[in-house]
This record gives sequence, structure tokens and C-alpha cells, in this order.
Amino acid sequence: MILSELDRKRRTMVSCSIIELVHMYRNGQIATREINQLRVRSIKNYLLDNALTKNIYLPPLVASSR
Repeated sequence: MILSELDRKRRTMVSCSIIELVHMYRNGQIATREINQLRVRSIKNYLLDNALTKNIYLPPLVASSR
């Protein structure tokens, strides 16, 4: 059986606070991809539209560590 490269890598799920994420980003532990303005605008509109009802769901961030 041939395993793909993804199957060979160890994957884990880690829970972090926003403050921890900011700290990790500032220390170069998290890399980001280019900003997609259309995506940013749609997330902003989603947050504004749902802030009053407090029904906001943000899916987990997917990242690779260094």
C-alpha cells in the first residue's frame, strides 16, 4: 500500500487563545498566506450581520507549524 505524504506526517489538534495566536505570529511561529480582500470583506460582513444575535461560528484554523 502506498501512503501519501499527508498520511506520513503527524497531525495534531491544538487549542489556542487569540492572545496566544498573536504571540506566536509575532514570534514567527505562524506563517500567513496573502490577504484575499474579498474573503476579508465577507468575513467582516458575516461578523457584523451576526454580532447582535451572538450566533457567530468560525471554523478551526488550519496551520502547519515550523
